[in-house]
Amino acid sequence: MFIGSAMRLSKNFTLFIGQHVGSTKREKKFDQFVKNSKNAMSEISTQIYKKIGLDKEVYLYAMNCDEGIDLANYLNQENCELIPNLMNSLNTAMNLLQQAEFTDDISLAGKEKITRLIFEAQDLVNKLTNEPTITADLLEFLAKQEHKSTDEMLKAIKNKDTDVNQAKYKKILVLVIISLALFYAVLFLI
Repeated sequence: MFIGSAMRLSKNFTLFIGQHVGSTKREKKFDQFVKNSKNAMSEISTQIYKKIGLDKEVYLYAMNCDEGIDLANYLNQENCELIPNLMNSLNTAMNLLQQAEFTDDISLAGKEKITRLIFEAQDLVNKLTNEPTITADLLEFLAKQEHKSTDEMLKAIKNKDTDVNQAKYKKILVLVIISLALFYAVLFLI
């Protein structure tokens, strides 16, 4: 829909000033493609952890600590070969998607490339094998580094995740309160 005004400047010339309101069919399709692609990549990321049997919180904790952990030491040879290709496919698809979002447009070739990369990543995830001891081995390494038992280490990791979530909620609450305060301040000034 177009909302605007027109001003007749002469018999043969009219000036239109306005704005398109709402999304066009093409914009809706683009937004849906972006949403579907992001959901698929997020699902693939979740499937990676499940497929190899790695606890996501333990992995994220291990990668954030300064212990110099190389995940390749805990994976079998087949998974070590698949994961770099898998991450490359996901990263390339995400970069292309971010470029498309930045420009608010994507060509048919771009859509096809992103879709091909997502399906390629899904095929690689399906080839991953389960590593039944990877979480336990990683926990054992972390526990040794911090001089704790594996149970204490697991509790510390789970509590740290809870603390991070609580901190996020506190930040969101503070932003909402500030936004409301600014809204009411502006409302009363008008």
